[in-house]
Amino acid sequence: MVDQNNEPMTARAWQWMCEQEAFVIKDVVAVTGMSEPHIYKVVKDWISSGHLIKNPAGVATKPAWFKVATLGKAPPIGKNSGAKKPKCRSKRKTNQQKMWNTMKISSRFTLSDLMLTANVGQRQAWHFTNNLVKAGYVKVLYKVDKFLPVRARTGLTGRFQLVRDTGRHSPICRANGCWDQNQKRLYPFLVEGDEHGNVA
Repeated sequence: MVDQNNEPMTARAWQWMCEQEAFVIKDVVAVTGMSEPHIYKVVKDWISSGHLIKNPAGVATKPAWFKVATLGKAPPIGKNSGAKKPKCRSKRKTNQQKMWNTMKISSRFTLSDLMLTANVGQRQAWHFTNNLVKAGYVKVLYKVDKFLPVRARTGLTGRFQLVRDTGRHSPICRANGCWDQNQKRLYPFLVEGDEHGNVA
């Protein structure tokens, strides 16, 4: 009976953790209503199993914080590990989602920013950004003239700005446009080649 009552709260706690960049124990207690001893035990188990990461710091004036180690990999919930497990959306682990998160946080960015934060190559960063430009999500603030001599282009980098932030989930690039997962609609690619052409 106790496990059955606690299991939904544990599942709810995991779902909430997946949505946070980082969290402290008191926040989990406030959101789920779980007791501190219970959530401490759950967190300790999930750290041991590799589902959570703990900041080694932690004193009375600065409590330790935790974060989910791997989104999409849910821990066993309750005694029966075959029971329902809350699933963090695996799409949030995709490189496109990581790049989208960077765009949302920074607003203005470069391809180098995306390559660094999402751990992607220049081609992938360019392809995703170029599609978002063509679909109207991103505006080109500064475009490096590819006809300049190589020496003149040294140190120059294109700059972009996110102008259409529709929500948490990244757009999905398709052949004819970008599918917006937040608004459940397709933004077709714009046809003005001069203004919305390649972003490199």
